[in-house]
Amino acid sequence: MRSSLLLVGLLLLLPCSMLLAQPNPPGRFTLTGETGGQGDFFGWSVAPAGDVNGDQVPDLIVGAPTYDGVAGFAGKAYLFYGPITGDRSAANADATIRAQTFGDNLGISVAAAGDVDNDGFDDLIIGARSNDGPGIQAGRAYLFRGPLSGNLTDAQAHATFSGSEFEELGFSVASAGDLNDDGFSDLVLGAYRWSAAGGP
Repeated sequence: MRSSLLLVGLLLLLPCSMLLAQPNPPGRFTLTGETGGQGDFFGWSVAPAGDVNGDQVPDLIVGAPTYDGVAGFAGKAYLFYGPITGDRSAANADATIRAQTFGDNLGISVAAAGDVDNDGFDDLIIGARSNDGPGIQAGRAYLFRGPLSGNLTDAQAHATFSGSEFEELGFSVASAGDLNDDGFSDLVLGAYRWSAAGGP
């Protein structure tokens, strides 16, 4: 059975009486993982993506951190442009971003980055907490500037942020807004195993 992510728009805004009377509330749709991706953990992370393609409609990003289509546990993220008006398959995402190395867990965290380059398109930040490039379990986070389309790899990121050994940088990622009031969106990256002494 394929892994799935069920999203229910406006659900919390409807009175209970309306929910009981409407088996299919407005805004309901299902995003389903790729065929054969039983262990992908599609939907492990999900976040509003901002407006990545500049059409004034919010978009959505979904992570599948154990996607193994390229290498075991490499991970993948899926971008869906809004509006989403019905059920969609991850195979039909508007853009995908995948890791190329065993165990990276790309997509463990996903978030809108805001407009980091102030070009009018929102950008994305994606974590890969187990990437070993800078050192064992150092972790990385990848910035992709909008607009995006097609099948991309982590090597095509517009910026890469790397942790140190055992830090697992990228376990969490988020936009910080414009912290220094310079007109550009800033980022927050979590490294939950960081230690002042080094190591886990």
